[in-house]
Amino acid sequence: MNQPDEQLVTGYLAGDDRCFAVLIRRYQEPLLRLTTRITGNAATAEDAVQEVFMAAACSLESLEQPERFRSWLFRIAYRKGKLLMNRTLRGPTTMSYSENPALEPVSSTPRTTQHEPPIRDRLRRILGTLTGPDRVLLDLRFIDGFTCADISRISGEQASAVRKRIWRLKRDLLQRLESPEGGLA
Repeated sequence: MNQPDEQLVTGYLAGDDRCFAVLIRRYQEPLLRLTTRITGNAATAEDAVQEVFMAAACSLESLEQPERFRSWLFRIAYRKGKLLMNRTLRGPTTMSYSENPALEPVSSTPRTTQHEPPIRDRLRRILGTLTGPDRVLLDLRFIDGFTCADISRISGEQASAVRKRIWRLKRDLLQRLESPEGGLA
């Protein structure tokens, strides 16, 4: 089924459980990536994603605009991830890619670190030093493709604050990339 989310939501609400199964398959991996970034723990993230889909199935009738299903679902995941993180009383996380393979960037082409351009390697190392909230924001914008308005709805922050944070993060990343020590000092 290559149907838009809106049709799948409508189909599920009409009683076709297969439609929700398609939505689960479509969003399970992106939600797992988001909740892993938030919680810093793969097992906790998996629990969060299960809770997200249960909550979504139970409250889908309350979704007034089925065309906004994707950002609605990510908002639930964002909140569940934060809730589970707070329950475990963890502090902010800074993980490198090598410490957690679930945090690897998504790429349609396999990467080889031996022949990787130096700038890409430096960028990967710099991104690995970002704190959880900054990394979640960049993932939502540049990996998951959400607009600043969508991220605002997901996170509960004002859209202008989201735009400003993204602008600052991009500026800081560029400065770190251009610095002689590679921004890893």
